[in-house]
Amino acid sequence: MAVPHPDQIRDAWSRVLLPSAPSGNAAERFRWLTLLEGLPLIAAGQIPDETNAPLTLSRLLAHALAQEQAATWQVDSPGAGRPFLCELARRSLALGHLSSAHPDEDPVLHPLHSRVDPACADVPLATARAVTAIELHHARLLALVIARQLRWRLAEIDAGRPAPLRPWLAPFLADLVAQCLLVRAFLGCKTNTEHEETQWFMRRLVALYEEERAAGNFAAPADRGYGRGGRCGGQMALAATRPRTIA
Repeated sequence: MAVPHPDQIRDAWSRVLLPSAPSGNAAERFRWLTLLEGLPLIAAGQIPDETNAPLTLSRLLAHALAQEQAATWQVDSPGAGRPFLCELARRSLALGHLSSAHPDEDPVLHPLHSRVDPACADVPLATARAVTAIELHHARLLALVIARQLRWRLAEIDAGRPAPLRPWLAPFLADLVAQCLLVRAFLGCKTNTEHEETQWFMRRLVALYEEERAAGNFAAPADRGYGRGGRCGGQMALAATRPRTIA
C-alpha cells in the first residue's frame, strides 16, 4: 500500500469514528490500513482529528483495540499476511510510543496486560517489545517477553515446524545492557507469574549453555554468533542461581 496523503489519513479517521460505520467489512479494513500506513505522520502530530487537535497514537490504538473485527484483519507483507493488531502494536512501539506512563500497565507493550499477542508468539512484535524493554531498562518485562517467545518456539519445534532458538535469542544475550537486565530479573520478581516465567527461562538458558558446551562451540577463544551470546546467557543464569539451585 502506498504512503497515504495526510488528507486521506484524516478522512479515514473521521470515517472510522462514524457510529454507523459497519465493522469488519472491506471498506472499514481499508480505512484502518490507511491509518496504519499513516502512523509516522500521526506520531509526529501532523494529522488533525475531528476537533482539529493533533490525532494521537494513544487515541488511535484505544479505538483500534475496541474493534472486535480488528483481530481478524491481515496486513499484506512479503511472504505472508500479518495480524493487523500485532503490526499496529509493533509499529507504534518502533515509533517510541507508550500508551501509559507506567510500562507495567501499557496495553500494547506488556504481555500481562495486553490482548494483543499476550503469548509473545508474533516474532516482530516480541522483538519490538524486547527492544523497548531494554530501552526502558525494564528487567522483568525483558525476561518475560523473551521467555514467552522461547516457549512459543519450543512448542513450534515440538510440533515439527522450524523455529530455531539461536538466531532470535543470540542478539539479546550478546548485548551488555540486556545481560545486566536479565541478571537483575533473575534475582528478583514481584509476582508469581513473573517468578515462574523467570525460573523457567533460567533453566532454559542453562540447558542451552550446556548443549553448546557439549557440542564444543565454546572451545575457540573468539566465539561468534550464538556461541558468544549463549556462553554469556548460560554463565549469567548460573551466576544468578548460585548459591541457590535450580529446581
